[in-house]
Amino acid sequence: MIWFHQKALQSKLESSSYLQSWAQSKLSSVSFGIQPTSALDLSTNKYSEVRKRQADVYIFCVYSHKNQETANPLNIEHWEFYVIPTSVLNENCQNQKSISLAGLLKLNPLKPTIMKFTMQLLNVRVNKSLKHRALRALDSLSRSFVVLLRKSIPQNRNLKTAA
Repeated sequence: MIWFHQKALQSKLESSSYLQSWAQSKLSSVSFGIQPTSALDLSTNKYSEVRKRQADVYIFCVYSHKNQETANPLNIEHWEFYVIPTSVLNENCQNQKSISLAGLLKLNPLKPTIMKFTMQLLNVRVNKSLKHRALRALDSLSRSFVVLLRKSIPQNRNLKTAA
């Protein structure tokens, strides 16, 4: 999980994979954490009593490659992305703590290709007043996305990774 925060837009990035770095007898189920949380007020160093999803938009990243021998998390073609406004999760999942990939797909998230990812993120209807500031958030998102990919690389020498 990585949080991106700009004045205008907060995005939460969650990732999951069918493959794990340990030996598997079967592929893992893909699911994501979506639980409401208490926000920390930095001025008082106290948590809010109200629990809610803190982001405006959720971005779900699935490492969809299923062959351990040819796995390469740095290969962008092995990833699928799903973008959904938090309001859709709030309406359909209320206090739910996690969601499966199948459950997420029932909510009809945007499924951008990597080329369209940035443009479709701009079109997520979070709040019309936020759209004009979303470009600044996307700059941070682009840089941080690379960090997510690097952190998602399993530390298993059986997996091939780019140098």
